[in-house]
Amino acid sequence: MDHHRSARLKRRALIIGGLGIALSVIIGLIYIGLRDDATASWAQIMFCGLLIIILGAALSWLVSLCVYGYGIMVEERKQTGSRRRDWKEEPARVSRVYMSNEM
Repeated sequence: MDHHRSARLKRRALIIGGLGIALSVIIGLIYIGLRDDATASWAQIMFCGLLIIILGAALSWLVSLCVYGYGIMVEERKQTGSRRRDWKEEPARVSRVYMSNEM
């Protein structure tokens, strides 16, 4: 079940990244296209539009990277969890240290 969960998280991370980057590019281009020359200059509008595209793409990539990393952590937890069960089945080894009063 954890393998399916980690695979779904990784797949969703790729979808989040792709959709976020595409959406930020579309919104940035719409912002540039709907310019109003009365309130701002062409350079200011172009700068803000490119800033929306770049920051939106970077933020989408960062979020997808975090979700993908979480998917990897879930997958690793499953692998270490199976090893932990093996450790529980082994008898506990107790070692005792005796301290002497001799100096």
